[in-house]
Amino acid sequence: MFRYVEQTTWCIWNSELQNARAMIGNNPDHYRVAFAACDINLIKNNITGHTSVKEAMLEDLNRADEVLNSVYRLSEAAILELAQRTIQMNKQSFENPVQGYQPPPLNAFELENMSEKQLIDNFRLDIETAQAEVSMQRGIVQFQNNSFLRGAYNLRKGWKCFEGLSERTRGMQSTDISQDNFVHPDIINAINYGVGTFQFGISVLPSTIIKVLSYLGFKADREEGIAMLRSAFNSQSRVSSPAAALLSVNYLFVPRAFADKETILNEYQPIIDKLVETYPNGSFFLYMAANFWRKKGDLDRAVDYLTKAVRRAEEEYNTTPSQHVFELAQCYFMQENYQKTTEQLEKVFNSHADFDMRGLTAMELAICYEHLGRHKECDDILANLDNYICKESRIDKYALEKNKTLKLLKKKRNEIVVQLHVAHYEIFYLKRDLSNLTPQDAKRLLASFKNDVGDYENSDMTVDTICACSVIEACLSRQIGEDLSGVKSKFSRVIELAPKLKIEKQWGAFANYEMAEVIYHENRGKFTDQVFDTVLSYLESAENYKNYPLEDILKTRIKMALKQVRNEADKSK
Repeated sequence: MFRYVEQTTWCIWNSELQNARAMIGNNPDHYRVAFAACDINLIKNNITGHTSVKEAMLEDLNRADEVLNSVYRLSEAAILELAQRTIQMNKQSFENPVQGYQPPPLNAFELENMSEKQLIDNFRLDIETAQAEVSMQRGIVQFQNNSFLRGAYNLRKGWKCFEGLSERTRGMQSTDISQDNFVHPDIINAINYGVGTFQFGISVLPSTIIKVLSYLGFKADREEGIAMLRSAFNSQSRVSSPAAALLSVNYLFVPRAFADKETILNEYQPIIDKLVETYPNGSFFLYMAANFWRKKGDLDRAVDYLTKAVRRAEEEYNTTPSQHVFELAQCYFMQENYQKTTEQLEKVFNSHADFDMRGLTAMELAICYEHLGRHKECDDILANLDNYICKESRIDKYALEKNKTLKLLKKKRNEIVVQLHVAHYEIFYLKRDLSNLTPQDAKRLLASFKNDVGDYENSDMTVDTICACSVIEACLSRQIGEDLSGVKSKFSRVIELAPKLKIEKQWGAFANYEMAEVIYHENRGKFTDQVFDTVLSYLESAENYKNYPLEDILKTRIKMALKQVRNEADKSK
């Protein structure tokens, strides 16, 4: 339906911004082109993490909304003029594609094959769909900007519109263009993408938020959402790229319960292989490919993809892609190449003051300086850490809370350094990077971690630090394949000490969750009622911990695990 827009979208997601901007500039007042233009800053936000880009995203959406308002009440004659204009745009893009773009072959559903009534009905439907997309995207950005009331209003507005469109088009003809009630497949794909985004996105939020959203009329069904996003991705339509982005987030970053990681990654591999083939220069999907290979345990391949992603983003966006560079630093840290880690973190830290993970970057840079013997530079960062933390950032709240622990330790420099070591590994833990390490990499990092933190169990360190070190050591030991009795012993010790934790309550939550997971996998295939009860008891204990940094990540994982175990327990009866 919108070949011109599909090509524009491909240029944006393949980091061909000069071509994309030229196509947008030729038709800035076409409502679908105006909305496609929003993807430029959408991607820029994801690759940079710069808070100022979110404001630019809202400005883009406001412009798209203005264009939409100008076509919302068009007469039938004016809609037919819009359709003819779109046909000419499609013809131009099909006959003169940009280099590297392979337009889908012509099919029976081209606009010129539709009757006037079908064109009028379909364009009106699509204009409504575009309005739903704008409301949804605006709501998401407002939530990211901590404008929760406005965000909730626009998300609900978008959801109600998508819900209504889904009901109206259900049962209508999308495969037989000879029928009067024919709805173009591209509209169905866009509706599936919108509904799927809501179904998936809401399902992975913490249960307390889901309860609130359910009162506002939202529904959550993760499996249905993923199925809709897969359908949109496979459609080779305008929404294939954003659907692919959400599928990537699902497989790589959404907290998982007790699922087998290889099954998840194998399910995702055909998707990422197709994305790298379709968008060979797209910095966003190269970044996703890097994360895929990191979770597969191939750090060298991850570095290669991230290096290309960084270079491409710098060329096209003329800025430091801070998120990409930060992740490249994480790969080098896992390889224990502290010089290269430092170089990448310095690049991020010194380039943009509005990076929403600047506090976390500063903490990681401090520990790299410590590794390299640059102790004064480490101390200088710690002395000014308050000034580096992005107070509005959800991620940097972790640095804010960790800094409370560091201040509590005052002049106990040795323990402060140990806490910095822990912080790096805690981020790996939350992102499940620890549980995706190969046994060889885990063994190497465990030896390094033990050397860095010393004999913490027989030291005068605080309970918070002892528990933190114990959880990280146990997770790495489990990944190596060490005897599980020793691993469980460490988690049990943390659970025993948890009531004495002063600030970092998360270690009690982590230990309870890990005990549940260890016992679950240890007894897989031979579950009994007692095993189910034990696993559920640890999960429920983990769920009771509150008010710790990035709490929603573990809480989402716990919610999924509880649902999975309860379902399996019911089936076994």
